Amino acid sequence: MADYSQYKLNDGKAVNANKKIRVNSSNTDNYTPATQWWLQESDYEALDSAKQMVALLESDLNSRITRYRVESRLYGITDYYANLARAYTSNYNNNQVLPDRLTFNVVQSNIDTLTSKVSKIKPRARFLTNAGGFRAVKAAKKLGYLSDGIFQENDIYGIARGAVRDALVFGDGFLHFYSENSRVRIERVIPYEMLVDELECVGGGTPTHLYRIKVVSRQALMETFPQLKEKIAGSQQLFSLNLHQTSPATDQIEVLEAWKLGSGEERKNGRHLLAVPDCVLHYGEWTGKRFPFARISWTQPFNGYWSQSLAEQLKSTQLEINKLLAVQQRSYHLAGSFKILVQNGSQIPVESFNNNIGTIIKYTGQRPDYITPPVLPPEFYRNLETLIQRSYQISGVSQLSAFSQKPAGLNSGVALREYNDIESARFQEFSQDIEAFFVESAKCCMALAGEIAEANAGHYPVQVKNSKSLTKLDLKEIKLKQEDYTISVFPASSLPQEPAGRLEAIDDLVKRGLIDPIEQRELLNFPDIEASNQLSTAQDEFLKEVFEKMLEDEEYTPPDPLDNLQLARKLALQYYALGKKLGEGEEKLELIRQYIRDIGALEAPEPVIPALPQPELGAQIAPAEAAQLALPAATGPLPGAEAAIAAGAQAAGLPQLGLA
Repeated sequence: MADYSQYKLNDGKAVNANKKIRVNSSNTDNYTPATQWWLQESDYEALDSAKQMVALLESDLNSRITRYRVESRLYGITDYYANLARAYTSNYNNNQVLPDRLTFNVVQSNIDTLTSKVSKIKPRARFLTNAGGFRAVKAAKKLGYLSDGIFQENDIYGIARGAVRDALVFGDGFLHFYSENSRVRIERVIPYEMLVDELECVGGGTPTHLYRIKVVSRQALMETFPQLKEKIAGSQQLFSLNLHQTSPATDQIEVLEAWKLGSGEERKNGRHLLAVPDCVLHYGEWTGKRFPFARISWTQPFNGYWSQSLAEQLKSTQLEINKLLAVQQRSYHLAGSFKILVQNGSQIPVESFNNNIGTIIKYTGQRPDYITPPVLPPEFYRNLETLIQRSYQISGVSQLSAFSQKPAGLNSGVALREYNDIESARFQEFSQDIEAFFVESAKCCMALAGEIAEANAGHYPVQVKNSKSLTKLDLKEIKLKQEDYTISVFPASSLPQEPAGRLEAIDDLVKRGLIDPIEQRELLNFPDIEASNQLSTAQDEFLKEVFEKMLEDEEYTPPDPLDNLQLARKLALQYYALGKKLGEGEEKLELIRQYIRDIGALEAPEPVIPALPQPELGAQIAPAEAAQLALPAATGPLPGAEAAIAAGAQAAGLPQLGLA
């Protein structure tokens, strides 16, 4: 449940739903429409208006719940909505169908296969800055890492998988972003909890006010709002919309949360309402640019707000398959065994037909004949198979993918890539919607993290995990204003997921010179060689950190003779060009130029000292020549060496030389 303890609590006045609303206004009649709760000044009048607005939207909600019940039943969800689904499909069921009827759920097969395929796409938010300088670029990169940390902390990819399945079953899936204990939290929202004014969305418009009704524990709500404990304890359970079934064991209660987007630059006229049926918990400003939700849809609605689901598209096909399977099951039950033809008047005892081995059947006249007539005509099975194939054609899912099989003969990586491209093209629009869904999720997370940071002296610490390390970031350390960046998404990888296809595709990029061996290892991303990759890419990552510190902090680290100087020169030139492009100052560029000069000094060849002539083996050396060879040309002796040289000359029978 969302943490609303930071909000200003109201006085907990009781609500009179029949009260005529009157507020101070500049209108001549001094009245506002009864449903526009965001125009009301007092808390309880706002709740009165909100309840009337929700009542107006109830007709749309009821029609959607009817559709949701059917679609959930088609998918195979057995819940308290299933009664209506059984009534809806009663025309296709009769009393002759066995209780444990035969099924082939193509709706569930298509949805689960498609959910599994698109869940492989795990887009990451990319922050692009319009502010100049490498420092801003690095700050935008850190914001991307911070967003990754929030995603990891909440396991957004696992939660989003449920929202994607909701979009396929019901048409739309939602994630709600809220704060709890000064942390960003994410939860999946069941679509029937959402209410919106469809008239606002006619012609492709977007809603300006949104509602959610959720069931929570009354005890947990009283602990969150202890000042309103008595009001919450005495409040009704439901808003009388027939939306939820509350549990008497846990004493649940419905909570209404409503948002109205503001207009203008400061959006001061935006409003946020949180209430139970008889008590307002919070009523205040909402200055956000968007609702705290991210939405994914299977198909974009032609008109209005709510989308058509894949389950609805497959509904007629699934019901026809159910009918044929019911016929098949009963036919096999009644006629799915052999028959015995016995001539009239033949004297064959009936007890002769039994299950014993080697039974002797005595007969007079024509012998009995065993036959196995066809249970159903061949056209029946062809029709059934056609309907099953048609369901996969509607969704665009390969029937082989649904059964975890690959086409015969596709063994090479190139063939697998082409096959995946053909199948993925059908889901291109849905994949793009998923990327936009995660961009919206990142925007909601960053906006909420900013609000939490304002209440905590600018701090919002996050730990980011990658395959190599655990990095700690704090929003306060990232000096980049919200208006100085935009959020996009890293495009989904076009590389195959299968190891053979992925390896062949990356090898092809290496042969074309598009990537180097270091990037090849990173793109492979095989867990089996992760430790080896960490060692192989260490030099590259270290050098990049060196150059980034030069451009960001003017911190110079000279090259080491044991560094890969060829790689260091290549990266230095790349970062030098990047610094010039970003307009970095001469001080930072000079650090990179100095680094390149230092590399040149390390690569310069050492001076070659000519070798002294060596006497032939066994040749006699004159004493004077031996003295010249023994004493190198120098301006002076080494410290402490004079005595050693004199002793050596005396031992060799050479004359004493003055070294002073």
